[in-house]
Amino acid sequence: MVARCIGSVYTHLVRSAACLGMLRPRWLRGLCESAGDNDMKKIYQGGRWQRYSRRRAWREQRRRSARAAAADSGTLETIRSARRRLPTPIHKLPSPSNFSLVHNTVQMLTFFDRIRHWVRKGHRIKVSMAGVTNMTPDAILYLLSILYDCTNKYPELLRISGDVPRDPYCRTLFAASGFQGFVRAKGVWRGSDAAVFKVAHGGKAQGPVADELLCFAEARLGKTPGTAPWDMYSTIVEAMVNTRQHAYSGAPDGLPHWWLMASHDTRNGRVDFAILDNGAGIPATIRKKVIEFVKQGVYTLTGRSQDSELILAALKGEGLRSRTGQAYRGKGLPKMTEYCDRGCIRDLGVIAGRGHVQWGTKSKSTELPQRFRGTLLSWSFV
Repeated sequence: MVARCIGSVYTHLVRSAACLGMLRPRWLRGLCESAGDNDMKKIYQGGRWQRYSRRRAWREQRRRSARAAAADSGTLETIRSARRRLPTPIHKLPSPSNFSLVHNTVQMLTFFDRIRHWVRKGHRIKVSMAGVTNMTPDAILYLLSILYDCTNKYPELLRISGDVPRDPYCRTLFAASGFQGFVRAKGVWRGSDAAVFKVAHGGKAQGPVADELLCFAEARLGKTPGTAPWDMYSTIVEAMVNTRQHAYSGAPDGLPHWWLMASHDTRNGRVDFAILDNGAGIPATIRKKVIEFVKQGVYTLTGRSQDSELILAALKGEGLRSRTGQAYRGKGLPKMTEYCDRGCIRDLGVIAGRGHVQWGTKSKSTELPQRFRGTLLSWSFV
């Protein structure tokens, strides 16, 4: 019985291979050569041929799944190998209509995580921003930081294209931000606008950039130089210094670690400002108390986060919170809250880790479902 089954399987394999022209034994070669069209039609419609086709499709699916798993393993060599063998599909990612991290945090983080996901897999991406109706500088900075990070980690895999918003205001802001200076831009969407302070970046503190930014805000708001009710020079410089001493401890020189940008919102009569670094973030670098270490362990086990509580502690200036241990450090965030309480600035927001804190007349703190990479500070000069 066993020998009969083995012989039947062998005969089926030989005949199937013979039909494909891959294997033709002597005793079957003549039969296949002398078979007519009707005989071959019967072979193709037979149950044996259909079973062979199903098995062949199953083996091909297993082969493609194995290559996809190799691409997901995380090593660059396996990703390159899978990219050479498999076709690279184009994934179209429509941008959220509210292109703002401050006002649309969760949806924007999901959008940026999808970009990272497909870049790591080596797929081509087309970002469609045609439907964007609202845009703020913070989202532009985060998009630039993601492209820069992916360029350094996956230089052979980054293949992203896209378009610009159709909305006139968003299109002007995006073109005047200087975004095209960091990518290979095509078309006629390049431009400049006196109401936009172009993206600046660097690895060390740059006092002239902070001074130029404050002069821009004073000029756009019609204030005499030096008479503005806010003195944010030291705050901005400290934010630049933190990217080196906290977020990027031990990183090599010459790499842009912080990004900043400002724009004059003529519709609301204010200057929106944002500064970003995509390092470890405030919750990971702040000096924690004993009770906070205990809560961190409990929250880790339960899948919760205390990042918003740590950000609030840094904003309030509770104790010596700077990781450097120096008394004169860590004064920038409390100074910003003071200016916000006095009405000199508005809409102060901090996003770091899984925490999002909005400080103002309606202060609130929320825990995010996704983790934000780095620290984002944003406010409006009025």
